[in-house]
Amino acid sequence: MADGVMNFVYQENFGALDAEDFDSDLIAPVLDFVKAMQWPTYFPSLSGTILSIIQRLPRWALERWFKGIVRPYDCQKMCHTRIDYLSSRSLGKDRPPSVFDTTLNPNLDKGQYTPPVQNLVADAFIFFMAGTGTAAYTLEVALFNLLDGPAHMLERLMQELREAIPDEDTIVGWAKLEELPYLVFYA
Repeated sequence: MADGVMNFVYQENFGALDAEDFDSDLIAPVLDFVKAMQWPTYFPSLSGTILSIIQRLPRWALERWFKGIVRPYDCQKMCHTRIDYLSSRSLGKDRPPSVFDTTLNPNLDKGQYTPPVQNLVADAFIFFMAGTGTAAYTLEVALFNLLDGPAHMLERLMQELREAIPDEDTIVGWAKLEELPYLVFYA
């Protein structure tokens, strides 16, 4: 999912699907962050105190014992680098504009403006977080339930897809896919 979201956001594939064992340097910080965020959920008052102590540690100690805290900072740096790159390039006719191309090149006649870089970096980080953990987890749960459920459910979905996509050269639009009841149920 991360490559799909990054393609939408930046009009660029970051190669997460090409990483060996799908262990991408871009995805790992997000997963570490999600694991680390369980502690504040269950121990909110204690977590603030512990976090203030942890943040005073040198980077090598953070990397060794608290990857879930330090790695999102690296991810934010990557997002900042991407925003800097996008703001320095001109819009081309050879590719559709990305979400940030549109934001970085506002139409002043329509009252649009370019937000501060810190806001764009925060947006990029949120897009990245949303494109990795949540979408992937949703697909994982849906596929597990589909494969673990009664066989006739999977067979019905496969039949529905075969009818909608009779051969590998058939391209089906979103509107048509949204008409498929079993696919919509599992998606």
